[in-house]
Amino acid sequence: MSALTKSTDRIGENFEAPDLQEPAVLDATQIWQGGLVCVDADGAASPGADSATLSHAIGVSQVEALGDAAGATRCLAHGNIDYPFTSSGLTGVDVGKNVAIVDDNTVGTITASTNKNAAGVLVRLVGATAWVKVGRFGASDT
Repeated sequence: MSALTKSTDRIGENFEAPDLQEPAVLDATQIWQGGLVCVDADGAASPGADSATLSHAIGVSQVEALGDAAGATRCLAHGNIDYPFTSSGLTGVDVGKNVAIVDDNTVGTITASTNKNAAGVLVRLVGATAWVKVGRFGASDT
């Protein structure tokens, strides 16, 4: 259960109608391929985190990106796809509920989250792996 420190292949499932977004990356911000991506109030991409300055997840990064001062670096993020993440404190009763971002590689319960930044809906839990439909949200679980 820790944030990514390098790019990873994260293979998704259920590509019914993927959302594709390509926001600019915050200056001097590293986004790893395979990591959850959020945006700030200005729409700039940042790695997924339980942070008051970020919104919910918009997708999973398909490229490794390091933001530049000019805002020219873009991050390609895919959402509305089921992706596997490390689970933190989730159980079978959480399936079908929104899950919160712990970091760009980990999701947990909304109630245990400080800022309630949702990753998406938990579609299944297999051991310590949480399959999340990233960027899609159910009724509030707070």
